[in-house]
Amino acid sequence: RPSLAQKDEVRRKQRSDNCFWNSHRIPSGGTRILEI
Repeated sequence: RPSLAQKDEVRRKQRSDNCFWNSHRIPSGGTRILEI
């Protein structure tokens, strides 16, 4: 099971990834989730 630190890092990556796509207004099929 992933540790809390790993979960937090994944969450942070997903958030920054969403901010990236939102700021660039790239049409995508929904929210992009990073696959670890």
